[in-house]
Amino acid sequence: MNFDDVKVTEADQRLGGIFKDKRICAEALQMRGPVSLMVVSGAYQKIESNKRLSILGDAVLTNSLCNIWYASQDNKGRPQPPHVWTTIRDKLLGNDSLARRGKIIGIQDCIIMSDGTPVPSDSMIAITLKALVGGVYRDGGQEAVDKVISTLGLDKHDALMPDSH
Repeated sequence: MNFDDVKVTEADQRLGGIFKDKRICAEALQMRGPVSLMVVSGAYQKIESNKRLSILGDAVLTNSLCNIWYASQDNKGRPQPPHVWTTIRDKLLGNDSLARRGKIIGIQDCIIMSDGTPVPSDSMIAITLKALVGGVYRDGGQEAVDKVISTLGLDKHDALMPDSH
């Protein structure tokens, strides 16, 4: 197994072994350049940068958490007001929060960067985490994303109480 394959396998394991198509995981981790030649699953592959998957992941995270918020209720059993969504979105989906969560599970060690970048910035970690979520969505759909959201603890905000309360 080569260096890129190791990083793809590690990232997949840190998200709970969710990827069926390792090429999608490799794309989510690839920050080396616009297109990079990488060994994935034992064969050379042209892998795009993670920018497009990051945009998709941002939208998927927003949609997923907004749906959880929409179904949640306050402690009196009433639907959560819109300002609560704004607070949740700002607190959980900002780059600082996503970078922190990425570091907790060790995603910074899996990012495939150019040789001149010794350590990923917080922004790179957040972008990669969003790209991984976008990749999970492309690879396994919403059910797989829901598992990753749980793995990352993004569904644990106080205001995201189950609608059964």
